[in-house]
Amino acid sequence: MLNQSESLKVFSKLNDRTLALCIAILYFFYLAIFKIEIHTWESYVYADSISGLFDLAKQFNGLDPLLKKTLANYSGINFYHPNHPLLHFFSFQISSLLNYSVLAVVQFFNMLFGSLSLYFLYFLLIQLKVSRSSSVFGTLLFASSNILMYQASSGEVYILPMFFLLVATLRLFEYGENQNNLKLWEASLWLGTAASFHLLAVVYILVMITYLFQVHQKKDMHSLI
Repeated sequence: MLNQSESLKVFSKLNDRTLALCIAILYFFYLAIFKIEIHTWESYVYADSISGLFDLAKQFNGLDPLLKKTLANYSGINFYHPNHPLLHFFSFQISSLLNYSVLAVVQFFNMLFGSLSLYFLYFLLIQLKVSRSSSVFGTLLFASSNILMYQASSGEVYILPMFFLLVATLRLFEYGENQNNLKLWEASLWLGTAASFHLLAVVYILVMITYLFQVHQKKDMHSLI
C-alpha cells in the first residue's frame, strides 16, 4: 500500500495528459459497472423512433408546414428528431452494423463521451490558470455530480453536445490567449458539431460573441497603452 507521501510523488510525476486520461478511463469503467438499467420514458421513445417502431412525426403535428418539410427522412427510420439528428443517424448506423440495441448504443456513446468530457474539463481548468491540484478536484467534483452521473449512464441526448461544447470552449480560450484564427475556426467547428447533436447548443453562439467582444476590447485597450 502506498502511503500519503508516496501517493503525492506518483501524482506529481504524472503529466497532465496522462493524469486527465486516467481520470477519464476510471470514470468510464465506473459508469460501465454502475450503468442505468431502467431508463426514463424519453430514452425509450428516442430509441424506438431510431429503430422505426415509433413515428416521431406525431410529436410535430402542430409545427409550421415549412419546418415539417425540412425534417430529414431516412430509410429505416420513421423520422429524425429535429433537435438531435446526428445522434439518431449514428445510433441507427452503428446499431444496424453491429445488430445491437439502439438504446445500448446511445448509452455507450454517453458513457464514452461523458468520460472524455472530464479529460477536456481538466485542461479547460488548466487553461484558466487554476492550479493542478484544484483542477483535479474540480474535475472530480463535476464527475461526482448527479446530473453527469445520470446523463452519462443513461440513454438521454445531452452528453454529446456537452462534450463538444467543452472542446469548443477550450479552443475559444486558446484563441483568447494568442488570437490564433485556427483556434477560432476549431471552436466554431465544434460548436456546429454540438448543435448537430442537439439544436439547443446554438445558444452557445451568444457566449462566443460575448467572449470575442471582451477579447478584442482588451486588445484595443492594450494597443492604446
